[in-house]
Amino acid sequence: MAAPHPLRSGRSRELLVLGTGDLHGRTTMTAYTPIPAPPTGATADVVAAAPSGDTTGVTDGASLRAIVAAASAGSMIVLGGGTFVIDEPLVVGSGVSIVGAGMYGTIIKAADGSDMDGVIVAEEWSAGNDSSDAPLTIRDLCIDANRANNAGLGHGIILQSYWSTIENVAVRNCDGSGILVTAEESDSSEITNTLVETHISRCQIRDVTGHGIWVRDDSPSTQSVTDGRIESCDIQNISGNGINIDSAAGWKVRGNHLYSVAKTAIHLNRPWHTTVSDNYSESWGTSTDDGTYAFINADAAIGPVAIIGNHAYNTGTIDSGTTLRGILITGSTSVTTTAVVTGNVLIGKTAATATNGLRVATSGASAVVVLVEHTNSFSGFDLQKAYSANGGTITRVHKQFAYQSTPTDVVRENVPGRETGLANVGPLSSGRLHMELVWYDAGEVVTSITWATNTTSGSGLTNRWSALFDINRNQLAISADDTSATWSGEQTFTMTAAYTIPTSGFYYHGLCVVGSTVPTLRGFATLAGATDEVPIAAGSSSTGLTNPASCPSTAGAITAVNTRSWTASK
Repeated sequence: MAAPHPLRSGRSRELLVLGTGDLHGRTTMTAYTPIPAPPTGATADVVAAAPSGDTTGVTDGASLRAIVAAASAGSMIVLGGGTFVIDEPLVVGSGVSIVGAGMYGTIIKAADGSDMDGVIVAEEWSAGNDSSDAPLTIRDLCIDANRANNAGLGHGIILQSYWSTIENVAVRNCDGSGILVTAEESDSSEITNTLVETHISRCQIRDVTGHGIWVRDDSPSTQSVTDGRIESCDIQNISGNGINIDSAAGWKVRGNHLYSVAKTAIHLNRPWHTTVSDNYSESWGTSTDDGTYAFINADAAIGPVAIIGNHAYNTGTIDSGTTLRGILITGSTSVTTTAVVTGNVLIGKTAATATNGLRVATSGASAVVVLVEHTNSFSGFDLQKAYSANGGTITRVHKQFAYQSTPTDVVRENVPGRETGLANVGPLSSGRLHMELVWYDAGEVVTSITWATNTTSGSGLTNRWSALFDINRNQLAISADDTSATWSGEQTFTMTAAYTIPTSGFYYHGLCVVGSTVPTLRGFATLAGATDEVPIAAGSSSTGLTNPASCPSTAGAITAVNTRSWTASK
């Protein structure tokens, strides 16, 4: 990728203060002098004398365009309070800053019938130049695209400048996107350099028919618009996606509040070393347009992505043609993607099409997703978690001991290891004790232990029992010997006496089955589809212990297996 233009040293910066449409003052500084806050006098002047009041936009539009045209790179234009109505886009040159008197203190509004592409647009975009240019700064004002009285596409801001900042800006009433950061010129050509480090923070975007914030980059090969930040924004009443990033490499999306988003709240295409954290969403996927919509969608991932500490609560109505997801991750063909998903709390909805709290998929046979997932909570969905390898590989790596909430009486699962995608563990050895490691906290009461079979059920059984052991493999609790001849699906072994855990630490679940055909234990890869909502169908591989003797309470050599067991506690 071509490098962005460096900042030029030695040039001066000008401060231009606009109150009622006239130039009130000008100061000159060196390039290394910090840009000052707007002069107090400028704000006071505007309070006393509002903008022209010409609702056609001719007067304020001409005045603002004259000021912007006179501003050289490095200038800061300060707008006083009031509503400036403009009849044409405000085209801002490279290196210019526009600062208002507050998010709703200064309003720039599109006039009725002006039908402009954007209210504030970068000169590079408007001119159809082949490259992005020096940074723009827009802060402390409101942009009203007035969509009710204008036809055609009308964005709030169109930005095509690297290292740019949009801060404390309200954008509303757009028949397009609220903020468009784009590598595509007005003539549909693509820039030839990069458009990096765009920072959008503390903005309010609402009542938009397109995306709330759209980072547009139509060229997968160049990925020009990367390495930016979207932070602490409120995004509301959006007909498209709340945040839509076409090339999400290096982007950080954090601390945003999104509500009443019709499609996907946060959509990331081609994420690579991308972080999505501490965002909160209320009601997504309410569009009547059929499609798959998620709270967070990491689509066509080409590298690591971290989804951490996000919260969502869906109170909206889900259309019958909508496929709803909480977190959706799809790995790209020929790429290994590591996805870290931790500390997220999502409350979803059920719908005609089964909803998933977490869904992980690949796009083909050569795609690999390594999922590091723990301490998440997914509730209210038809399925808590689901996986669709589509011929690729999904490997799950657990980093700490997991809790399960379904079935309702399940509180612990065995310590998971690395899921290998095996469908079966292989038959248990008749008459041998199989053991699985599990963590308990002091004070927990063990009343039963549940195991699950896989594709081979047990038959011709003469004995089967389960027991709880301490870390030294001393028996602490045991079930009665069940002499049922068959076993398929889940099997819960109730302890003959409940056992209260005295000390937090590792313990073992033990299982012994004797018979002509002993069952396999459930693994991971067979769990696509409707059975995924049952945690027993989620499986993991862990290190199990098998004993070569005939079911004593001691254990022998360690053997790698792929099983999962649960314990019930009241």
